[in-house]
Amino acid sequence: MRVGRPTDTGYAIETLTIEAYVARIVAGETSSATPSAAREALAITARTYAMVNRGRHRADGFDLCTLTHCQVARPATAASRAAAERTRGRLLVRDGHAAQVFYSASCGGTLVDAGALLPDVAPGSLSWLAARPDPAGIEEKTWHAEIRARDLLSALQKGGLRGDTLRHLSIEPTTGGLASQVIVDGLTPTTLTADAFRRLVGQHLGWHLIKSLRFTVDRTAAGYLSRSSAKRNGVEG
Repeated sequence: MRVGRPTDTGYAIETLTIEAYVARIVAGETSSATPSAAREALAITARTYAMVNRGRHRADGFDLCTLTHCQVARPATAASRAAAERTRGRLLVRDGHAAQVFYSASCGGTLVDAGALLPDVAPGSLSWLAARPDPAGIEEKTWHAEIRARDLLSALQKGGLRGDTLRHLSIEPTTGGLASQVIVDGLTPTTLTADAFRRLVGQHLGWHLIKSLRFTVDRTAAGYLSRSSAKRNGVEG
């Protein structure tokens, strides 16, 4: 597994065995208070995620990054190595193939069908990611962040959009309240999926600025204010 760690000038790329990589992910995505069984469950899920998404950063010269865009990696600990070793080689499988799995920081108590979030997934096609109550979910926290206008324009340009002036930005929501499309008047193309917009902002400006797909953006004097939309249950992207 070729892993890219962001630096001031790009990425530092390191090649790891899959089990060494999983041990680092378990260290990054859990805490010292996490029960050993939960670490082992995460090790299986993280290994599955890695195999399904291998090559996600192919254009950058590696497979996966060490940020929340992919999976958070930290130096392995004795506990994370043990979790990787005890589950060595195990994957979540559906119909003979590694299953698509995703991270969610806060679902608000209700999961949304994967088809509502992923443009290439038909509603109901991933039975393990169907809309249903999640008893493990907690109340979704509100958030907001400022994005300077020139920084947002730069991020969009780095993502391949053409144009020198962002005249207006608006969000089109789905019926479930998630952002669906983002209109960027003044640039070409003028429409992005909300997920693509969030990824561009996250990759170039930081993943803390738009924390989920349940968001709105309002114009301010200096730029734009992104914030969680009206409080309701739903997936956190």
